[in-house]
Amino acid sequence: MFPRISRARVLVNLGNVYLQQGDVESAIPALSDATRSSVPSNDPLYALMHMSLADALIKNGRPQEALGALESLGVLPASPRGELLRGLAHRDLGTSEQAEDHFQQVVRLAPGSALAEQALEILRQLQHSGSR
Repeated sequence: MFPRISRARVLVNLGNVYLQQGDVESAIPALSDATRSSVPSNDPLYALMHMSLADALIKNGRPQEALGALESLGVLPASPRGELLRGLAHRDLGTSEQAEDHFQQVVRLAPGSALAEQALEILRQLQHSGSR
């Protein structure tokens, strides 16, 4: 039997391969199983598995569950990817003000990065749709 952390790593890798292939339905069970592993929060795998699960849930139209997956990251410092995922979930839930706050946090945490550019584009779309 593999140590739990090794099993979690395999499940995260499998889930992320499914995501890259666009097979969100197959990614979610693997990533869910990974998050139930006993991975300590100071291991980089901890954040990766929760963010990957949230990403899959958002892509599957389940933003409320994605926010639940991201709650586990509250023990860690804010990260640009985590904030982007929170913003996407809030956008999909229709809580635009909270979404904007998270997208602005991405820009503050990682100015000039690809994630910041993505957040700025989504902010522009939100502001444009809100001005109609």
